[in-house]
Amino acid sequence: MVEVVIALGIVSVGVVAVLGLFPLALGIARDSREEPRATFAARKLLADLEAGDGPGRSIHAGSGTSATAWPVALDSAGFATFACDGEGLFLRWSASNALASPPSSASLLADVRVDPSTGIPGLSRVEVLVRAPAAAPPNRQRRYVFVAMLRHGFPLE
Repeated sequence: MVEVVIALGIVSVGVVAVLGLFPLALGIARDSREEPRATFAARKLLADLEAGDGPGRSIHAGSGTSATAWPVALDSAGFATFACDGEGLFLRWSASNALASPPSSASLLADVRVDPSTGIPGLSRVEVLVRAPAAAPPNRQRRYVFVAMLRHGFPLE
């Protein structure tokens, strides 16, 4: 009988250890879904910004025949926030640091900061910080940072 109790104790310790791995595995699965979406959104945003020139820069929201181009307006600090859906397609944007209420379909927020003081004329450092999920409080959002150097002049004026 003592052997059975010891065997049950060993098995229960093993089961508890395996159950403890489930939250970790769920977090890794969530991150593996969000990271490609964040990468897509950042690359699309950087490509749209690089394709434009000066004040005519715009981002493209939506896809296919329903895609629309919106002019980009950075605030005086060279900052703008964009909301993206679950596929990384832009929904709307705000030129303020605090996007008060992202649309309910937003799953990502992309913050863009442009720094033209690189020391090289016509070259700006553009940082895109993608935060997910959009509806979560800032301290619970995961952050993905992307940095690029763009040839075109910034800030957008």
